[in-house]
Amino acid sequence: MTSKISFTKLTAGSIRRRGWFLLLSTGAFFLMMPVYGLLFLSSMRDSTNAYLDSLASIQWQFAGIFNGWTSRYFVAVPAGLSVLAALTGFDFIHSREKLDFYHSFPVKREKWFAVSYVSGLVLLLAPYLVCALLTCAIGAADGVLTAGSAPDCALAAAGGILAMFVLYNACVFAVMLTGRAVTGVLASGAVIVYPYLLLGVFSSLQDTFFKTCFEPSGSFALRLAMRISPAGLFASLVRSSSFGSISPTFLGCTLVLSALFAAGALILYRLYPSEAAGNPLAFPVTAPVIKILLCIPLSVFAGLLFVQMMAVEEALWLLPLSVLFAVILCAVIEFICHPDIRMLFKNWKSSLIAVAAAAAFVCVFQFDVTGYDTYLPDRDKIESISIRPDSFTGYFSYPSDRTVSDTYPSESDLGHFAPPEDTDALYALAENGIENLKNGVNTANLYSGDVNSEGYVSVLFRYRLSGGRTVMRQYAVSAGQAEQALTKLLENKDYRRDLFPIFQINREEVLDVSVYNIYGQLTASGREGTLTKAQQDALLDAYEKDVLAADAGLFLKGAPCGELYIDIPDPYEQDADSSYAQDAADTAVLSSGQEARRSDTPSYCVNQFYLYPEYTNTMALLKEYGCVPENRIPAEDVSSISVNLLPETVQDAGYQKLAASLSDSAVTEDYDEQIYISSSDPDDISRILDFVPDYTVGLLMEDGTPKNYVDIQYKDGTGFGYAF
Repeated sequence: MTSKISFTKLTAGSIRRRGWFLLLSTGAFFLMMPVYGLLFLSSMRDSTNAYLDSLASIQWQFAGIFNGWTSRYFVAVPAGLSVLAALTGFDFIHSREKLDFYHSFPVKREKWFAVSYVSGLVLLLAPYLVCALLTCAIGAADGVLTAGSAPDCALAAAGGILAMFVLYNACVFAVMLTGRAVTGVLASGAVIVYPYLLLGVFSSLQDTFFKTCFEPSGSFALRLAMRISPAGLFASLVRSSSFGSISPTFLGCTLVLSALFAAGALILYRLYPSEAAGNPLAFPVTAPVIKILLCIPLSVFAGLLFVQMMAVEEALWLLPLSVLFAVILCAVIEFICHPDIRMLFKNWKSSLIAVAAAAAFVCVFQFDVTGYDTYLPDRDKIESISIRPDSFTGYFSYPSDRTVSDTYPSESDLGHFAPPEDTDALYALAENGIENLKNGVNTANLYSGDVNSEGYVSVLFRYRLSGGRTVMRQYAVSAGQAEQALTKLLENKDYRRDLFPIFQINREEVLDVSVYNIYGQLTASGREGTLTKAQQDALLDAYEKDVLAADAGLFLKGAPCGELYIDIPDPYEQDADSSYAQDAADTAVLSSGQEARRSDTPSYCVNQFYLYPEYTNTMALLKEYGCVPENRIPAEDVSSISVNLLPETVQDAGYQKLAASLSDSAVTEDYDEQIYISSSDPDDISRILDFVPDYTVGLLMEDGTPKNYVDIQYKDGTGFGYAF
C-alpha cells in the first residue's frame, strides 16, 4: 500500500533538508550576477576605450553576465552548482542506512526520484532567477537594459538555464551508476566529458596521422562533440546565447540528451539494489565495460599530451605510450573499485581487452587501415572537381573574406568547381597527388622542409559526388602538371568569372579605388579620393575586360607592375552599429564635382587586383588618369632597408660583392648561418636594391622552401616586404 503523502510536501521536505545548498547557490549567483554587474557597469563608466564605451558594446557584454560569458571565470559557478545539485539530491543512495530508511516508506521509487530531481532543480534555478531579476533591475537603473537589449539578456539567461539543465541531468545519471560519493563525482566528470574526449582524441589522431585531411570548418568529430557531449553543449549554449542566438540544433540536442539522461537515471534508480550503497559501482557487471570504455580515449589522450609536452616530433611513439598509459589506467581503475594492491590485475581479461582496444584505436589511424589518405572516388561517381592551390591565398583577396555570414568557408575559400569537360584533367592531377603521397611527399612535409619541395605545390581538392556528398582532400602535386591543369581551366571564361574577385565586387558599394605599384607605393595621381566615380567605374570595366582577355600564362608567370586597392563598406562595423548602414551608401559631393566616400563610413580595403603591362585597356586609362604604376623601387623614397639571407645565398659570388661594397654604417649580423643586413645609408640602399631581384607574384609561385626576405621602409612611413 502506498502512502498518500503529497508530492509537494515531500519536495518541500527535501528542499529544507538541503537548506545549506540554497544558501550556497544564492551566494554564488549573487556574486556572479548582481555584484559583478555593478562592478562591470562601474568599470565601463571609467573606461577611456571608445569601442568599450559604445552602448552596443556595453549591452552585449552586459547580457553575457547572465551566464558567465563576460567574465569566463564565472562559468564555473553554474557548472559547479549543477554538478553539486545532482550529487546532493541523490546522496542518500550512497548510504545503506539512508537508502533502507527512504525505501521503507510506502512511497514508490518513481516518486522518490521525482522528489529529489525536482527539488534539485528548484534549489538550482530559483536563486538563479532571483539574481537574474536583480541584475536586470541594476541594468535598467543604469540605462543599459532597454526594450531593445532586454531580449538579448533574456536569451542569455535562457542559455544559462539550458546549460545547467543538461549538466544536471548528466550528473543525475552518473550518480545512479555508483554507490559512493567519490566515485559519483568521478562518474559525473566522465559522463560530462566522455563524448567530447572520445571525439577530440579521434580528431587529434586524424590530424596527426592522416596527411591529406582538410576540414576547413573545424573537425567534424569536434563539431559532433559539441552537440552530443554535455560539456560541449554547456559551452555552446553559453557562448551562442551570449551572442544573441540559440541554434535550434543545440536546443534540440539539449532537450533530447537531457531526456535520455533523465529516463536512464529513472530506470537505473528503479533497478538500484540496496546492497549497492557503499560499493564503488552500483552494478558490478558494468565494471569491465566502463573500464574498457574509459581506457581507450584516456590512454590515447595521455599519450598525445605526453608527446606534446615532451615536444616529441616522431608520432610513432604514440602507440607504445598509449599502451603504457592503458596499463596504468587499468591498474588505477581496478584500485578505485578494489582498494587492494593485490587486486590490481585480478580482472586481467578486461584489462587485456582495454589495452588491446587502445592499441587498435591508434593503429587504425597510424597505419591508415581505412585507406583514408589514398581514397579517390571512382571516376563515374564524380560530378565535378574543384582545386585550390595554397598559392591562391597569396594571389586573390575576396570581398567575401570579411562578410558577416554564417556560411564559412565560402566557395572562394575552397575553390570553384571546374567545368565538366575538365574533370578528367583534374582527376589525373589527383592521382598524381596520391602517387606522390605513396612516395613520401605530402602537404605536411612539403611545408615542414622534411622533403625537397621544389617542383611541388599543395592543392586542395573537392570531389562533388553523384549522391550529393562532397569530399575534400589535400595533396602535394607536381607543379608542372598543376600548371597544365590550371592553364586549361583558365581558358574557360565562366571559370575566370568565378575565380577572379573583381567579378564579385558590388559596384554600388565601391567607395574608392586607389592605384599602387607592386611595391606598395601609391601612384601620384592614384591616391585615395582622386578618381571620380565615373573614372572608377571605367577603370573597373576595363580591368574586367583585360582579365577575361588575358592569356592564361600571364597569371602564372607574368610580372605585375601594380595593384588596385578597392575600398568597400566594412560589414563587421556595419553589423556592430546599424547606423553605419546608411552612411555606407551615402557619398558627399565635393566642390570639384568629384565624389568621395564619407569620412565616417567604416570601410576596409580589398587589394591584390594585380595590374599587368599587358592589360592594354586598363593601362591606357591609367595613362590617361596620370597614375601608371612603375615596376621599380625608387631608392630615393626608401629610408631604410633590411634583408635576411639564407646560407646558400651567402655563399653566392653576388653576395660577396655586395658585402664588400657596403659602408661601415651597415649592420651585418649572423643568425644560425643566416645573414641579416640592415642599413639607412642611401648608397647601401641602392646597392641592396640592385642585389635583390624584383618582386613577382603568380597563381603557382609559392612553395614550401625557405626563402630570403627583404623589408623596405619608405620615407612616408609605410613599408613593404617580400620573399625572393
